[in-house]
Amino acid sequence: MATFEWNADEFEFEAVDEMELLDSQLEVLDGLANAPIDATHDALEDSLTETEIVEAELRTDALESQATADAAVSVGDYEAAAYHQGLAEAAADTLGDASLLDGPTALELQVADEHQDRAMELETQQAEAAQNGDYAAARDLAAEAAYEHKTSDQLAGGADHSGQAELEVANMEWADWHQQISNDMLTNAVDYASEGDLGRAENYLDGAVNHGAVAEHYGDLGEHGGPLAATDPAAPIESHHYDTYTPEPTATSTTDYSATTTTSEPAASDTSAVDDATT
Repeated sequence: MATFEWNADEFEFEAVDEMELLDSQLEVLDGLANAPIDATHDALEDSLTETEIVEAELRTDALESQATADAAVSVGDYEAAAYHQGLAEAAADTLGDASLLDGPTALELQVADEHQDRAMELETQQAEAAQNGDYAAARDLAAEAAYEHKTSDQLAGGADHSGQAELEVANMEWADWHQQISNDMLTNAVDYASEGDLGRAENYLDGAVNHGAVAEHYGDLGEHGGPLAATDPAAPIESHHYDTYTPEPTATSTTDYSATTTTSEPAASDTSAVDDATT
């Protein structure tokens, strides 16, 4: 068996200068601090595992899609909001982190969009009834549209978009009221004419014409989308293709307003009643 004898005196140790060691450490730190950001990012990315990179991408997708959905809700575009909320939910579900989501679900937004579509269908029917002079039917259709809008907005957590329909309800109430008076006065005019009382008949006929004109005026104000319609400038509904919404890398609402919606000032409504014909 070989025997090794170690003699400490045979080895020379060079003392380490503590100041030199500190200087070298500072040089390394200074080099890291002055390194380009891209290079630092690349180095960090290289240090991440593939799983961590995928998770980071999913987190970004979820946050951007959620922000985009919020932006669509803010302008009343519930169809686009449902689409982007679905993307956010898919990314968050894959990641297993529901804390990235907020507000209504994609399903709730889809139902909200359906109610909004129904409201718009009712408004189209309301316009047709107004054009035909059926102000009572137009009033009822506008009231139904207002209800559908409120239901839609509550589901989506959006602003109240029922103001336009409610304004049309009010105008149609006046239109129907004056129309009923006009019809009653016309009936009286016919009755007096048949009795030979032409003076009273003429008075009631004039009253019927005047109330009919006021009814038509309010009918024009309340006709949805009509050329003389009064408009509510509050919370107009915008509708864009879902691709026009530009996601932001943060959870702040944003949207592309390249297709803007304009509203006109509400027309002044004449609320003065015409005097009935007197004997």
